[in-house]
Amino acid sequence: MLRKTHIFIFNSNANIMRLPMEEQLKHYSNKLACEIDSWDLKVALENEENVVVIDARSAQAYAKGHIPGAINIPHRTMSSETTASIDPSALVVTYCDGIGCNASTKGALNMTRLGFRVKELMGGLEWWKRDGYSTEGAASAPLTRRRISSGSTFEEQIGYSRAVVDGDWVFVSGTTGFDYTTMSISDSLPEQTEQCLKNIESALRQADSSLKDVVRVNYVLPNGADFEQCWPVLRTYFGEVRPAAMMISAGLADPRIKIEIEVTARKRS
Repeated sequence: MLRKTHIFIFNSNANIMRLPMEEQLKHYSNKLACEIDSWDLKVALENEENVVVIDARSAQAYAKGHIPGAINIPHRTMSSETTASIDPSALVVTYCDGIGCNASTKGALNMTRLGFRVKELMGGLEWWKRDGYSTEGAASAPLTRRRISSGSTFEEQIGYSRAVVDGDWVFVSGTTGFDYTTMSISDSLPEQTEQCLKNIESALRQADSSLKDVVRVNYVLPNGADFEQCWPVLRTYFGEVRPAAMMISAGLADPRIKIEIEVTARKRS
């Protein structure tokens, strides 16, 4: 099958994108008229200028974390009724999560249509936090840490937990294929692999998480050449999740153990 191919040859001496000075001035003036960065917004708030900051995301996202003093008007709900309390002479600044979210742009458009003078916060909440400025909301509260135990005496003797929950993160210790209800272990590597994942699933459930939240997994096998036997089981549990992974060949504590699996998960809101 023949395909048409376009070849572009650029002359390095050519002024390919040179704009007239007037157009450049207009372009950058328009950008400054429509955007504000975190520093300028912080200064405006500290100087108590007539600025109203609007979080254009959902109520749930706002509750999790927002710029101090911001009000929440999701962009879909912006109307003359929902904005009636806003001073029409104020500068309205809209924001959302960051550059991967366009709720702030939609909010800025809606507020402009309603007659307000509007600027969009560059980088949204992500860049606000990146610049070191504080937020309010549930996510701003101190992170809590709790331990999850399987009841094994080894946890106390050695000094570890089956899993540790730290904020949104869940760290599950290396887990073997023992069936803790019968305290038995299969001689089959695939069966041990599946039991490992069932044990991990149980720990994650206690952490209000699941295998769908797993972002990293480490596999340890005494014989690395046997790893391929595990693949069908791993595809069943992680085929859609696709976490980052590594396989290590190393000796394990009990000769009956043919695989040990460790995972890290991050709970999704």
